[in-house]
Amino acid sequence: MATSPDHVHEFTELTRQALSSGSFRRLVLAKPRSAEQCPRITVREVLIRNEVMLSFVSSFPTNDITKNLSVADGMTLIGTHLAESYLRAHLTTASGQVDLLANKKGTVSIHHQRVAASDAPVERSHDRVKKRFVAQDRPYLTEVGITDRSGQLVPSMARKWKQINKFVEVLDTAIRSSVVADQALISVVDFGSGKGYLTFALHDHLTNALEKQAQVTGVELRAELVESSNLAARRVSAGGLQFVCGDIATTVQNHPVAGFV
Repeated sequence: MATSPDHVHEFTELTRQALSSGSFRRLVLAKPRSAEQCPRITVREVLIRNEVMLSFVSSFPTNDITKNLSVADGMTLIGTHLAESYLRAHLTTASGQVDLLANKKGTVSIHHQRVAASDAPVERSHDRVKKRFVAQDRPYLTEVGITDRSGQLVPSMARKWKQINKFVEVLDTAIRSSVVADQALISVVDFGSGKGYLTFALHDHLTNALEKQAQVTGVELRAELVESSNLAARRVSAGGLQFVCGDIATTVQNHPVAGFV
């Protein structure tokens, strides 16, 4: 049974008013009607190219999927979800919380909880929603099999995706506090690069996020992995990134570098 149109209208109007007044903090849709639906959706305001948009983060067991919509389209989607897909919604504003509670028998109620007003500004940074050092749309992620051709995370690679993000987070902190922080050119050799997940991430962060001229060499004993990694590097035009077949001793002799991984 669908949620009462009157309650949906009331709740969406409260959401719309919060957005218009600048008091909107977040909206959570929970308790889906069907097991096939996303278990939880969190909606926040984000600022993208100087336009305020609504970011819908769908939280699945293995990954999060983010969809950014205009406020108008986002409000339409919220109304559809409330009417057809979710039994609970929680709107948080600067002055309190509004809860819409429904059950499958059709009983619906809206509850208001007020709190002390907050003058804290709304955080609309796009990065705040992602909370990651690596953007999921980076081309190399598709080439190494972390994301599919549409840019969505491959479920079986969720753990590797988290590892890449943690690696880049640690790497970024280390570089910014090191003697190479102000160097324009950084050369790095990654021993035992394997399939190149972290090597690609290293090169991409150095060249794109830190804007360095990076020379990164991945060293791997397995020739087939070296070949596939070099092919992937060419496909994403990763200048300064190469993979060689060899061991530590030979590589140190032939590749003078400023850092090792």
